[in-house]
Amino acid sequence: MFKTVKTILDAVFTPETSYPQSHIDDLTTPLIENSESLIIAKNECKEQVIIAVPDNPEKNTYKAKHKELHNLLLKCERLISYFKSNTFYIFMNTESKIKLYALNQLLDDIKYDLEYGDVAFLDELNDRYLRLKSEINVSSMSLAEMNST
Repeated sequence: MFKTVKTILDAVFTPETSYPQSHIDDLTTPLIENSESLIIAKNECKEQVIIAVPDNPEKNTYKAKHKELHNLLLKCERLISYFKSNTFYIFMNTESKIKLYALNQLLDDIKYDLEYGDVAFLDELNDRYLRLKSEINVSSMSLAEMNST
């Protein structure tokens, strides 16, 4: 009985530097390989405690969609810049002004979703972007061919 108590007391009152470093590495190595986050803390007895928190797949999916939404924002800004550089606002016809308005609305919707962290409408926004991009590229290509002759 006294040996058990002595062992427990020695473990509690032994300074941290006396623990071999391989002991801590042996505990953390399998956790790091399993892609888990580690929290290293000390409790009231100044003992080092390692807590493993597994990664949340839903959080990873959300981060990927948020990054894709940010990329869509950059694509939309580039498309607006391309559209404005190829057409002058003064010489735009009504159809071109409607396309520019639709692009600006899409840009506002993407910014709103990014601001509030809503990624539920990513597919819809992506479809709107692709539709507008195809309309703008078709109209600009036909204008370029008309101007070259």
